[in-house]
Amino acid sequence: MPQRLRQDLDQALALTDDADRRAAVDRVVQGITKGTYGAAFQRRAENAAMRGRSSS
Repeated sequence: MPQRLRQDLDQALALTDDADRRAAVDRVVQGITKGTYGAAFQRRAENAAMRGRSSS
């Protein structure tokens, strides 16, 4: 996991307000899908999502 992603996620999860925490986690997830944390990580996340959908 990229260090920046770990830091952003840790900060998001540390928030005490539920709405703020959910919004921050949403921003991290959006960052993953947009490639903010690197193209290779984005591809791995997309592949994992596709595997999860096919096993349902």
